[in-house]
Amino acid sequence: MGWDVVAIGTNHNLPINDPFATARRLATIITGTLSVGYYTEFEYNALRRRVSRPSDCFKWHELQLFDTEKVGPQYLFEIINGSAKQIFERVQSFDNLSFENEKVEERFRDAILEEPFALYEISCEASSFEPRVFKEIIDFSVSFNYGRWAQFEDIFKKPYTGENKRILDEFRADIYAQLSACGCDCAYYFPDQGYGEQLFDKINLSAEQWAAYLESRSYLDNDDPNLIFFSMRDYIDEKVILKQQQSAICIIDNFS
Repeated sequence: MGWDVVAIGTNHNLPINDPFATARRLATIITGTLSVGYYTEFEYNALRRRVSRPSDCFKWHELQLFDTEKVGPQYLFEIINGSAKQIFERVQSFDNLSFENEKVEERFRDAILEEPFALYEISCEASSFEPRVFKEIIDFSVSFNYGRWAQFEDIFKKPYTGENKRILDEFRADIYAQLSACGCDCAYYFPDQGYGEQLFDKINLSAEQWAAYLESRSYLDNDDPNLIFFSMRDYIDEKVILKQQQSAICIIDNFS
């Protein structure tokens, strides 16, 4: 299998403590309506003070709908662990709660007490636009129509001219629209597998911690000098053009 292109943005300024305010910001970069809610993983019987798992735990529970005047497809803005959070806001304590069984209790407690990998996710059956929101990092939705990581990396083995420039400008324009909506300061492009998989697994860190991890090179099994990361600015200025034996760990883009 080939490697796909990942693009993340750092130091976003989304109001993550308010899912509705966050959704309102992200609604500006989608083509349809945005339904804010969660999947009903749990339900609560107030009379019995009992938490159970419904037979249909993939039923969507909408809390608010944005951009109702748009005619495109509907996107879902999922509050991760929202079902458990809504119940816990009502009861305020685990005291006097009962559960359908031990597995339900364990999953419910984890949903409340454990920090989720991502805070919010956008999805749509009719679109591949699927960004994810973390505390300080955004996992952008990538649309690269000319292949996968190998083809993307090949761009940087040739100068920034002609068709090469057109393809890269198209890709960057899409990422820049997402970066601007989220207030990020920088974008990072890397593969989703190999050494990139370990970078991808750490995007729930703070932006500063993640950048330090990238620079540490500790995720490389063999610290090959032919594996490099560099800035988009240096590539455009032709200070860096990948040699045939070189590979890009990551390309850093602040759109300067």
